[in-house]
Amino acid sequence: GIIRYAEKLDKYYKNLLDEKNLTYELVAEFSHVLLMHRDCPLAQKEEICAEDLTDYIVVAHADPHMQGLPLTKIVDFMSVSDNAPRHIYTVERASQLEVLANNPNTFMWASSTPAHILERYNLVQKPFVTDNMYKDMLIYRKGYKLSALDRRFITELCEARRRYIKD
Repeated sequence: GIIRYAEKLDKYYKNLLDEKNLTYELVAEFSHVLLMHRDCPLAQKEEICAEDLTDYIVVAHADPHMQGLPLTKIVDFMSVSDNAPRHIYTVERASQLEVLANNPNTFMWASSTPAHILERYNLVQKPFVTDNMYKDMLIYRKGYKLSALDRRFITELCEARRRYIKD
């Protein structure tokens, strides 16, 4: 499997994975970008700061399944800290993209998005300077021997990342 988490939770997740007898390998490390409709007023700004977000609606993934964390901590880690007072929570990416595509007053924290997705939904991504980093980790049972298919998957994953994702 592949899991994504905020780097500030690295120790927590590595301890949990060790406890569950899982091996983990870093696939990617990144900071979020802001994803928004190309007609969003934020899209015209050269540099976006937290104060610029107050009039906009955050589209976020509602994932209450962060094992072992109390609800108060889950809310803290559901999205990057922002100044936007309003949120729309969805449970899958296609709905998030549709909301962004149909409402220029929304934005989303995201990992870098491939150009063909941006074009399809009339979106742009803008950098946002932050110290918050995220990790994608490949996980599997300790002692598991990767099959040829597993190794091919990992190779394709790395090639797709190089092809579509700009660091």
